[in-house]
Amino acid sequence: MKKEKIEIYSKDIPKVEEFLEWICAEYHIHNYLGSISVALSTAMSLTKGKIILVFQKDKEGVSFTLESEGKYFSSLTSEGKAEDESLFLIENLPDSISVKDEGKCLIMNFYVSGIEPEMALHRKEIISNFSLRKKKLTSIN
Repeated sequence: MKKEKIEIYSKDIPKVEEFLEWICAEYHIHNYLGSISVALSTAMSLTKGKIILVFQKDKEGVSFTLESEGKYFSSLTSEGKAEDESLFLIENLPDSISVKDEGKCLIMNFYVSGIEPEMALHRKEIISNFSLRKKKLTSIN
């Protein structure tokens, strides 16, 4: 299992993007950069302060763990989360997520063991539906 770790602040999205670009180049997972980047930056937008971002790669895929000082991820375990845009993206772009340590830790798993056209299409549909839903809400207001 390979592991990389950085300590960042929640508003330091450029540093995270740089880290992700390096990870995708190093581990040859460029085709997942978009989904990973959106899910990760959206999760970071829920936090404040210092975060430890841990990347792990094993035979099944890759995972990104966000360890925060506050219980910022506890809302991912509550009812009605699909109505919130951020929670919807965090829950649907990764293949699986888990919340630990009373909401202080979020683990997002992406199964990248091979090219999976069905999963890529599924993710594309999620983002398209999300965009359409957001346009409808914007036009109503």
